[in-house]
Amino acid sequence: MARAKLAPLGIAITSVAIIATAVCVVLGTKYEKVRKENDSLKAAKTLTSTQVKIVDFGDQFVSQVLKADSEVSFDTRLKLENNVRDIGDEDILAGWKTFTDSTTETDAQNATKNLLELFFQKLK
Repeated sequence: MARAKLAPLGIAITSVAIIATAVCVVLGTKYEKVRKENDSLKAAKTLTSTQVKIVDFGDQFVSQVLKADSEVSFDTRLKLENNVRDIGDEDILAGWKTFTDSTTETDAQNATKNLLELFFQKLK
């Protein structure tokens, strides 16, 4: 007789366990979806931040180097070097290095064209 009274309790416990498992599965699925969306948003934010740094550096490059009436000062070159490194893009850094390593005016002009082209490619 005691078993007969416990049978409904066992069914109730089993039902609660099944429902709890289903809830955990649903919440786990939702969590994974939200986590992926969050990761995607973080990646988009990083991309936007990088694009802003490229535009800022490009503006500095044009105003402080290309439009310079005299030789670019050491402080300006150092600031530009730090800013180009802060972008965190190896292609742009390599383009900058090619520009700074130029030994002739023609080499510098070609490196400038390539660097500006690279800026626009990275902003697409």
